[in-house]
Amino acid sequence: MELWELDHAIKAVCPIYGVRSDKSIIYHESATQAQRDAAQALADAADLSAASNTDTEAGVRFDQLSREGKAHLLLLRAYCNALKAGTYQAKTLADIRADYIAAYKAVP
Repeated sequence: MELWELDHAIKAVCPIYGVRSDKSIIYHESATQAQRDAAQALADAADLSAASNTDTEAGVRFDQLSREGKAHLLLLRAYCNALKAGTYQAKTLADIRADYIAAYKAVP
C-alpha cells in the first residue's frame, strides 16, 4: 500500500490533515474519539513496506505537484514557519507576489 492510499482510506472514516510515513496521523480538531480509533486501526493494519513515497500533506505527494503547486506549498510552509517562530510580518500584495516569484524560481 502506498502512503497516499492509506491517507485516502483514513479520510473516509475520519477527518484528518494527513498521514506521515511512520503512520502517525495528523487529526483534524473535529475528529471524534471513535473516528480517531477507526483511523488508527487502519494505520496499524497498513503495510507500507513497499511504499515509494514520503509524508503526505492533504493526501498529495510533493513530487506529484506542478511547479506552481510546489512554489505555493513552499511559500505557505515558509509563512507558517515564520508564524510559528513569531517572525512573520504583514506583507503587501506586492511583497507576496515577489515571494511567490522567488519560490517559483527556486523550484527545480
